[in-house]
Amino acid sequence: MRAWYREHTPDVDIAIETANFVDHWRAATGAKAIKADWIAAWRTWMRNAQKWKTERAGNGNSRQNGHQPYRDPADPAAHYRGNL
Repeated sequence: MRAWYREHTPDVDIAIETANFVDHWRAATGAKAIKADWIAAWRTWMRNAQKWKTERAGNGNSRQNGHQPYRDPADPAAHYRGNL
């Protein structure tokens, strides 16, 4: 998994994003919380984190300056519900 991470998501902090992934899915309930392949789910999470980090860097916005809200890779509709 670390070799995959280095190749595909080099700009993502693996420790932080893996902790976010674990916390998110430990807190989840119901059918959405059941995964047939946890490694594939983690790779998806990491790809989304890489994509959003790249998008923030490309438009000059960051989570710290308040212009671009953090998006939970597992819940892309959260900002519509006000769950940021």
